Amino acid sequence: MGFPLSSFYQKILFLALIFSGQDYSELPPTIMITILHYPLFSQETDRFHAVFHLREDHEHFIWSPHIEFHAIDLSQFMVK
Repeated sequence: MGFPLSSFYQKILFLALIFSGQDYSELPPTIMITILHYPLFSQETDRFHAVFHLREDHEHFIWSPHIEFHAIDLSQFMVK
């Protein structure tokens, strides 16, 4: 699966957009798009496009509105 390496590069790009002492609210949104040819979450959903945010596990508030992950499964559009 390609997620860990892609997430690593996404974090590097995110950190390069802010300077020391600058407020995090000044960051532009960072959106990672992963295009796949297989279902990444086949047990959880049959949707071809899944969107993720970082949320707290118990109270479900978003950590940052500036980080968003998209997983797009193109295998559903392939001719078999």
